[in-house]
Amino acid sequence: MAPAGVILLGVSAFRHNRRIALYGGFCLAIFLLAIARVNYAQFWEVDACLDHGGSFDYATNQCVYE
Repeated sequence: MAPAGVILLGVSAFRHNRRIALYGGFCLAIFLLAIARVNYAQFWEVDACLDHGGSFDYATNQCVYE
């Protein structure tokens, strides 16, 4: 999806077409959000555990409520 976004942004620069630029930017944004979601998955899991009053055990990757 990222190569498609880059290609669309490149094409829009030569054609001066805003619609193609919006599609390209949208493709890149979706790609970056997917990458961020994968890379920060454990962070959000730990954060949710702590928000609910638990403590996160990194050895077992589980939330522990005492």
